[in-house]
Amino acid sequence: TSLETKGGADEIVVRDFYGYSLMVSTDLGSDLIVMEDVATWEDLGVFTGPDADAVTMTRVDSGKNITVSLDVGNDSLIGTNVTAAYDVVLEGGDGFDTIGDFGIFGGEKTEIKEFENYL
Repeated sequence: TSLETKGGADEIVVRDFYGYSLMVSTDLGSDLIVMEDVATWEDLGVFTGPDADAVTMTRVDSGKNITVSLDVGNDSLIGTNVTAAYDVVLEGGDGFDTIGDFGIFGGEKTEIKEFENYL
């Protein structure tokens, strides 16, 4: 499943999703992405565009990998009970980015980079 937005401030909310894979991408604008009770058999990805974006992930699980890549802007990512069978890769990008790690775990690797502030 792929969810994509174009310019403007957008809000994407994914709740109670169980599927093969999930990719979410946004473009220009300060976007909000909320994921709650999400599970995939394969990869899960979140890719935001420029501007100040906010991503919240609660009880999110991937049978393979999770990638979150935040572009230019003062972005935030809050992860609570986020797990992947293999790798979790979280990239803050340019700007002053904040991460709240309340249980983010990759079975083989957890990589958190380019975040300037930790909650």
